[in-house]
Amino acid sequence: MAQDLANQTNNLIDPTDRILAVVPNDDNDLPFKCKAIYVGVAGDLAIHNHAGTSVILKDLQAGVWHPMRTNRILDTGTAAAVKPEVRIMY
Repeated sequence: MAQDLANQTNNLIDPTDRILAVVPNDDNDLPFKCKAIYVGVAGDLAIHNHAGTSVILKDLQAGVWHPMRTNRILDTGTAAAVKPEVRIMY
């Protein structure tokens, strides 16, 4: 029997069916609050979180989802090889 998921909520512990490729940007927030970030190439990723703190996450592992909530992925501080390989789960 198929499940009807139309009325299910999308909270932090639920799996997602929403994945979006994003371009790091120093000025604009992400269109959605993300649950996790994926990088297809290992390297540094700079983020700006909801508390207003910017941080560079050094040497993130490629090919895995990194659970974190952030409102912006920064261009400055993100490795050039990583930039075209960023996805968010929301």
